[in-house]
Amino acid sequence: MKQIILKIVALSLLMSTAFVFLFEVSNAQCAREQNNGPAITQAAPAENKAEQVFKNIKVLNELPQSQLYPAMRFMVASLGVQCGFCHVFKNGQLDSAADDKPEKQTARAMIKMVLDINKTFAQGNPSVSCYTCHRGRTSPQGIPTLPLPLPSPRLTASGASASSAGSPTAPNMTVLPSADDILNKYINAIGGRAAIDQIHSCVIKGSTTISSGQFVPYEADQMLPDKGYESFAIEGRTFELVINGAKGWSRNGEDVTELIG
Repeated sequence: MKQIILKIVALSLLMSTAFVFLFEVSNAQCAREQNNGPAITQAAPAENKAEQVFKNIKVLNELPQSQLYPAMRFMVASLGVQCGFCHVFKNGQLDSAADDKPEKQTARAMIKMVLDINKTFAQGNPSVSCYTCHRGRTSPQGIPTLPLPLPSPRLTASGASASSAGSPTAPNMTVLPSADDILNKYINAIGGRAAIDQIHSCVIKGSTTISSGQFVPYEADQMLPDKGYESFAIEGRTFELVINGAKGWSRNGEDVTELIG
């Protein structure tokens, strides 16, 4: 009787062991199938386009919204103007969507022209820009300024100009120091290169002139290696720009725009 009971117990243990083994093999096989299956990656969300974030965008519709503000700053630098040259201020606040000024319509036509030129003649590369013609002027200069400036004299191997080589120096000629000499004297005056290397941040506070001729408070903070902050206020409306490495943001009153790149 005991032997029969022992055989039953042993058989039960054997069957239990086999069941556990088969269960583990099944789980392992399922895990391998899941691991060997196609990897599912979640793509980063696409950045909104300018027309999805800002109002009344007519030309730069496909531009990523983070690049619109830098593009505007490039234009004002190329023409030597400020935002008010094309945009209007209403009740002391910039109304960037308004089309009141004809200069804004002209700017749209110029942007289309530049895009067409680069697409047709430069394989889509940004070879031509506002600065190509304007060079800091609102109206491009179509003809050279006459008379043309005389070219600088060619220097010989000894450093003297070819026209004056071998001729005595004029007695009343004043020899001015080079730019390197002036900079080196300044560096030595403030403590040398070691003192400059100890500077890790810079703060600038003062006032700046906007397109209307008004003076407004201005502040710029910089910190090595890649941090910066800029702010100015117009009629109680604060404009800010923050850079932190490859990311940043700009605030135009209540509107905040993320900057990437």
